[in-house]
Amino acid sequence: MATCMNCWAAPAGDDTEQGASCRTVPSLIGLADAEEPMCTFDCDVDVMDREPMKENPDIFGGELHGAQFATESLMVRREPRGRLSRLEQNAQLAFDDEIARAVPLAHTLRWVGYLWRLNPNKMSQDQLLKLWQYSKKASSFDAFVSHAWSTPGYQKLISLLLRFYWHYAVVAAIAASLVIMFMYRLDILPMTLWFVSQDALFPRTIPCGPWGALFVFVVSISALLCAPLLPCPAFDIFYDVTCIHQTDPEMRERGMYGIGGYLTASKELRVLWSLPYLTRLWCIFELAGFRRANPKGKIVFQPLPVERNFCVLWICMYLTFCIYHFMNTGSARRLFVISTLIGICALIPSIHVTRRGFQEQERSLQDMANFDLELVSCSSGFDKQFIAVAVSQWYGSTHAFTQYVRGPLRDELVLAVAETQAPMSYCLLACSPGAGLQADILGALWLAGAPGEMILAHVLGQVLSSFLLNTALLKILFILTRHYARPRFASRTMDYMQTVGVSLLFLMLVAVSFLRIVVYYTFGVPGAVAFLVTMIIFIATFFRDLKQLWDQLRRGVLDRGLEGQSP
Repeated sequence: MATCMNCWAAPAGDDTEQGASCRTVPSLIGLADAEEPMCTFDCDVDVMDREPMKENPDIFGGELHGAQFATESLMVRREPRGRLSRLEQNAQLAFDDEIARAVPLAHTLRWVGYLWRLNPNKMSQDQLLKLWQYSKKASSFDAFVSHAWSTPGYQKLISLLLRFYWHYAVVAAIAASLVIMFMYRLDILPMTLWFVSQDALFPRTIPCGPWGALFVFVVSISALLCAPLLPCPAFDIFYDVTCIHQTDPEMRERGMYGIGGYLTASKELRVLWSLPYLTRLWCIFELAGFRRANPKGKIVFQPLPVERNFCVLWICMYLTFCIYHFMNTGSARRLFVISTLIGICALIPSIHVTRRGFQEQERSLQDMANFDLELVSCSSGFDKQFIAVAVSQWYGSTHAFTQYVRGPLRDELVLAVAETQAPMSYCLLACSPGAGLQADILGALWLAGAPGEMILAHVLGQVLSSFLLNTALLKILFILTRHYARPRFASRTMDYMQTVGVSLLFLMLVAVSFLRIVVYYTFGVPGAVAFLVTMIIFIATFFRDLKQLWDQLRRGVLDRGLEGQSP
């Protein structure tokens, strides 16, 4: 769903261009200003378009006269190639099909997202030239991914991996749990732990193993990282590092200043939203250009803190389940309360990170409410002129565009933040390490010869119900963290204590949830069924994204089926 980069050919902000009077790094993508990674088009001499135009010293403050730019962006007198010809003809959105290239999203995420994590400023000319080989000639793009280069690449990798491949990790966790459970039944795995069954039908000490709790998460995260290597429907994107030639000066200029044309050929603009986004002028250009080129096009806001928060939560949930399992088996089996407390403590880092993530989202919304185009950073005077002329032509004036960002665009981001606060899909992913723990217990009961009624009650009342209950609890946890996201105290130490307080509130909810165990131990299968039905009704009523999850899974299955039917 996403894919091209937001602004320029140089991921770290290039201040020089072909013909520039000086270069500070050997790569054409290198930056003269490391603190302005998004602005890469500053140049002193333009060898492609005669001598450069004079910059408007008051480009943001003065009035832009529409008569000077009467020609529509997509109707040009001659095919624009260089930056000056595009500016003179108001052709910022003209599509240069000769050099247009795309790269499949899956390819950018392979090998732990190498293409997202690289730093072109530290690459040789030969290495930069090889990046061009990742892309292929294209006439359109499934999505244009807009992002700020100053945001760490690993955050974008995590966001895209989880957004597009989370279901692979969940399926892998379930499959690994089933395999481990059958291995227990075949008595292949050693039983190094033991627990005491509290069920009246089978009161005895039962040997069990730790293998599911330990390794299901490992299998799951491995599946997530390997998922882009699997065959899947093509989803071509524009990614500037690979789709803009980084070593040829002429092609590089055409590619960088032709970004507007790539917007016109994109079905979707996916914004990898982060705090620095609105401080980069070329990010603003992409937002403005896509809405102009595709008035009814789809703009998808993908706040990076959401996936980052769930990634940390996923790891912490794994640690929590491991601690809980080990302290409730073997010699530590009587330390139930202590193990629960220690397990919840393992969640504290994720709760604190989630609070910080919500703080970032609030600052982003506040930045949009106070957005001012004149304050957006870019070290190139020509770029300011290039973009200001385009924005003024498209929206009437820079002031009108400022009001658009503060109003309708901000409303779209508010809606996106609300919808992605705690998606059901990510809640299932965060709970998936629990499948390994349940595999250990079910495998132990199966091998020990437990009655079928007891195993059925455990599956309904503990396995299925606990997954639904845990997803509901995680959603409630995110509600708590958002409500208490803003620090109540000036001291950093007290801010951490505030996180501990949120953790204790969550612990109270977890303690209440353990009543389900009493229900299915006391009433057997009927009690387990009653609790399971109650959980289904509760989630379907209060968590509206259950239908969205089902639709998403169904679309994935249909896409896979259509792919299999294709010759």
